[in-house]
Amino acid sequence: MAYIAVKAPHIQDGPGWPVALPAPWYDHAFPGLKAPRTPNWNASCPEHHWMIRTQPPLTHEQASRADALYRSRWQSLLSVDDMVEGVFDAVAKIPGELEKTYFLFTSDHGYRFGQMRMPQGKWNAYENDLRIPFVIRGPGIRAQTSFDQLGSQVDTMPTVLGLAGIETPDSMDGRSIAHVLLSDRESAPAQAVAVLDRDGRGPGEWRRTQLIEYYGLGDVVRYQHLEDTANNTFRALRVMDPSAKVLLVMVAYFSVLLAYESGGREESQVDRVHIVAELGLFGACGRV
Repeated sequence: MAYIAVKAPHIQDGPGWPVALPAPWYDHAFPGLKAPRTPNWNASCPEHHWMIRTQPPLTHEQASRADALYRSRWQSLLSVDDMVEGVFDAVAKIPGELEKTYFLFTSDHGYRFGQMRMPQGKWNAYENDLRIPFVIRGPGIRAQTSFDQLGSQVDTMPTVLGLAGIETPDSMDGRSIAHVLLSDRESAPAQAVAVLDRDGRGPGEWRRTQLIEYYGLGDVVRYQHLEDTANNTFRALRVMDPSAKVLLVMVAYFSVLLAYESGGREESQVDRVHIVAELGLFGACGRV
């Protein structure tokens, strides 16, 4: 197994307006590219958590800098494309290896470029913060198929184990989606099929809810906006309603109370609970 982690498209952190650093030969790619102007871009959200509802409008400079960040991330990812191509080509040159190798490409979080008036960052419960790519290729997986249910990074390792014919240990939080991915059982690895047969789950059997937890880092100011704080601590439950074909998120924010005079103890209390209608990356602010 080879695990490859790349720096791109992370920023070179620091004061001012940090951006990703692309390879010099890609420095002028995508001229004029701007971040998507989704309905929640630079939108006022008065019904949301205090950190969201008190965001000031983006200035022209802040919006321009967020566009430059977006463009630099695309530029830096061209080198990741080159790396993926190089790894694939190296495996393809070894006789017989391509037919028994899985390639999995994913990430750890989404991003924002002006959504809800926050020009940069990743620290919240909304689609642009949470959505990640999860692309996989290998024996038993039909091309152009997709998995449209709830999943997260905790499911990655159980899935890798399932494809290798190993059952998920009880110590892992996630679950394998190998039973969904391996729609072509005839070309799938025999050891993986054996595990699926013992498991007994059908392709459509999967979770309807997904827990998401985040603990605020403290005050984080990026591009002149407060984008994280201690009581941006929350637990969220994503709920898939198959009958309505709607994805809902219930979010409970916790005010973190520190350094009490009565002994410096730390407590949490529910500050706000709301249900957000998940309209995808392009959804505007709203509650139901």
